[in-house]
Amino acid sequence: MIFKKRIALSFVFLVFFSSCTQLNEFHAVDPASITNPGGYPSHSNKKKLKAVILSDEKGTEITDLLIPFYLLSATESIEVRIISQTGAPISIWKGIFLLPQENLKTSVWEPDVIILPAVFHSDEKPFSDYISKYKNKQFLSICEGAKLIGESKQFNGYEITTHASSQNDIQKQYPDLNWKVHTKYTKDRNLISSAGVSSSVEASLILIEQMLGEETRNKVMSKIHYPYPSVKKDHSSQAVGFWDSLGIAKKITFDGDPKIGVEVYEGMNEFLLAAYLDSFARTFPSRIETFGPSTIRTESGLILYPTQTIKDYSTVFCKSFCESYDFPQAKKIRFKIAEYPFVSALTEVQSLYGDRFAEITKRLLDY
Repeated sequence: MIFKKRIALSFVFLVFFSSCTQLNEFHAVDPASITNPGGYPSHSNKKKLKAVILSDEKGTEITDLLIPFYLLSATESIEVRIISQTGAPISIWKGIFLLPQENLKTSVWEPDVIILPAVFHSDEKPFSDYISKYKNKQFLSICEGAKLIGESKQFNGYEITTHASSQNDIQKQYPDLNWKVHTKYTKDRNLISSAGVSSSVEASLILIEQMLGEETRNKVMSKIHYPYPSVKKDHSSQAVGFWDSLGIAKKITFDGDPKIGVEVYEGMNEFLLAAYLDSFARTFPSRIETFGPSTIRTESGLILYPTQTIKDYSTVFCKSFCESYDFPQAKKIRFKIAEYPFVSALTEVQSLYGDRFAEITKRLLDY
């Protein structure tokens, strides 16, 4: 019990220093053990607009990466590629690895838009060099991707926002940017930025509207069951506070050591995966990881690698009823596919952990 209390207090401390990113990388798999299942097609569709998502192999926030990838791909008019330092599998921090299509060393793919998620090493020179190379292109900064904007020195004076719990610290680090609060997104010249994590949806929808028009944006909103009639902009920016941190510490200390498994399967919706993994990672389980085939291709064609190392899950989320898996002690919950993914994931958080902790999770997601 003493050890667990120490862990809880450590998490309370970390809450004030992390918001976009998961507070602990849950039992990552050694990427050297991953095999390439055949890779991606090398050809490009010349009729489509091109988008690149800059990523860090050592850690890239899953929602910041997967939601813009899914939403832009859903337009069927934008080809989206993920680019990393060397092309090695990327840890997306919530118990899963992803194979990128491009690497910074050899890529000659010229994008129309560049998306910047929260990454583990925002100060790496290859990132700032890439941003500088394409400084006149359209940019989309997601959550603490704002650090990449700040490091680049290319956008001084631009309006920008980020996660409510990160903004004070990041603003001090990059005072030459024009920081905004209480908004889901900002739009200034060739830069769109989002508030924390879940606001990646609104910022991506605004980018789609800018690139392809309202009709395409509305089709994507309908596809994801977006819960508002128009793209929401007003936002109550509420940072995670002291009492929230105490609530987290209490849960960690007395929650019975939960281990959460999330099924990944062929053709899985990237938005659904990100929403469930990211929401439940922020409930501070002792472990969260993915299980399923050794590799899968998602709905929009990404190659993912699950990271299952255990079978004694206390809760598992599945496409159907997990009939193919032997988890005798686990509570089995089906994904709610015909709902807005964040609504369905947060409803499950509320059902399992109560109203108070659901509110804390919303703040951690900047929802």
